[in-house]
Amino acid sequence: MESGELDKKTKTLERERRMERKRRMRRIEKEDEDREKDEDGEKEAEDGEKEAEKGEKEEDREQEVEEDGE
Repeated sequence: MESGELDKKTKTLERERRMERKRRMRRIEKEDEDREKDEDGEKEAEDGEKEAEKGEKEEDREQEVEEDGE
């Protein structure tokens, strides 16, 4: 093989490795973002459930007060 051909193949391999590394980093970043979104969604769902429970307790108290007043 000539020196030029070897250099060309080396450059091609280096470029392919860089591209693969970039793809891998993008995939990892996307997975991290997805995981964060899932965690945020779970937290929001838990907060929503807590708010619903508070609302139910408040309604129960109001109903008890009304029943006691009658």
